[in-house]
Amino acid sequence: MKKNSLLNCVVIFFCIMGLSGMNCQNQQIPSGDSLWGAAINNDAATIEKIIKLGLPVNQLCGDSLRTPLYWAAAFGSTDAVQTLLDAQADPNVRFIKDDETPLAIAAITGYPDIVQLLLEHHADSHMKCQWDPERSLQLPDQTALEWALKRRSDLQKFSTGGEDTKELYAGALQKLDEVITLLEEHER
Repeated sequence: MKKNSLLNCVVIFFCIMGLSGMNCQNQQIPSGDSLWGAAINNDAATIEKIIKLGLPVNQLCGDSLRTPLYWAAAFGSTDAVQTLLDAQADPNVRFIKDDETPLAIAAITGYPDIVQLLLEHHADSHMKCQWDPERSLQLPDQTALEWALKRRSDLQKFSTGGEDTKELYAGALQKLDEVITLLEEHER
């Protein structure tokens, strides 16, 4: 009881001060930024608590207007991704400006465990996205697999230096190879 009373007092304070994105009509719903932060920090317990309080799991967060699932995928927060997917987060919600998806960001950043989870929860591997929201670079729309292949190619170019450079990129290339294998197997 004390925690709920304290939470309500804090929420009321922020509502009165006008300093948060909280819904002041329902004082038990925290701001989307709380869910966003928990997703980035791989804090599954906090995600569960926030969802139980009623915050929509697919709410767009912060100025970036991306979902908590997107941010969890981008930061390699495997437990957070699993918790959000278990709470019915939609793995196919796109970022408004360039159609990025959680699957695309997990693929390009080399998180095979997250790619696997997203595919198991019906992430659409055929969705194309554009990493250039202003369209100034004239990049083509590509699938998560195509972006991962491009990223691997780019990293291979950078890893041709001395032994230190090769070591630095070896782990990233290995993870990208795992992602590419998962996506290719999914395509079959």
